[in-house]
Amino acid sequence: MGDFGFSEVKLTDEEWDKYLAHKRRWCTLQPLIESRGYRLPKECNPDRVSAWNERPKGYVQGPQYPHLVEGTRISDNRPVMLKFSRADLWEATIFEHLASIPDQDNHTIPLYDVITPPDDPTSETQWYIVVTPRLNDCRNSHLDKLSDFVNFLTQVLEVGTASLFGLLRIYYFFLF
Repeated sequence: MGDFGFSEVKLTDEEWDKYLAHKRRWCTLQPLIESRGYRLPKECNPDRVSAWNERPKGYVQGPQYPHLVEGTRISDNRPVMLKFSRADLWEATIFEHLASIPDQDNHTIPLYDVITPPDDPTSETQWYIVVTPRLNDCRNSHLDKLSDFVNFLTQVLEVGTASLFGLLRIYYFFLF
């Protein structure tokens, strides 16, 4: 089953606890997320919270990434990714700032929404939910048209060149 995103589960007890806690959290927050315009997969139904009280048997999809879930934007059925982001790491705030910079060379992933769930007394951590478009893996891309390939290549070279010049400027700054 290796090519279908499934892997044999070999997690420590602590990793299992985190995995199950995230799955329960997704189920619990499903009504809030849907009220903001996003649909989670059926496995994240609030009626299924108790299903995530014990370890699943057999193969599990994405056990290393329980803080990520694929969803759908209800308004246009566009696929999205939802991610739990810890508030104390400022990830959502930094992401909001980078995504808001009005520059044609800004290739930050578009940010659709940041959802602030109510405080959870059972969790030591405050979470945000970051919503972005679901991106395709460029290694498995199906570039159907020549224009898709040219656009992809242009972006890769632009980012690579900008990074190279940035490194050269830093090197020059410290050298002289």
